[in-house]
Amino acid sequence: MQLTPKDKECKFLKDNRCSIYNERPPACIIYPLTPYFDDILVDTTCKAVVKNNNLFNNNGELNNTFYHKRLENFNEKRLRSLEWVQMISKNVVYFDTQNSVELYKFNGLSEDKYINMHLSSLKNFS
Repeated sequence: MQLTPKDKECKFLKDNRCSIYNERPPACIIYPLTPYFDDILVDTTCKAVVKNNNLFNNNGELNNTFYHKRLENFNEKRLRSLEWVQMISKNVVYFDTQNSVELYKFNGLSEDKYINMHLSSLKNFS
C-alpha cells in the first residue's frame, strides 16, 4: 500500500528520517507490510527492503526487523472485526454528506464498550 503519492516522499520524512517516529500511526509501524483481506502485502520498493534484501530470514520467516505483534493472528482479528461491523451495522443510518463524504450515525443502544467509548467522545464535538 502506497501511503504517499509515488512521485513524493512521506511528508513526515525530514533529512531522510521520520520526524514523527515515536508517534507514527499503526500503518507506519508495520510498513512495508500492509494487511489486505486474507493477505499481507509487501512494498518491495521500500528502501529498507531493497537496500538489505532482508525481509525474510533463511527459514523463509519474516525477519525480526519487520516483525510486529499487530500481524500475529491477522486473519482471526480481521474476522472478528467483520463480525463486529455486522453487529453494529444494524443500527447505523445515513446522517449527512459533508465535502462529498457520506456520514452515518449509530442509532441504538449498545453494551459494546468500543461503541460507548466513541459515543462518549463525540459529545465533545459541536
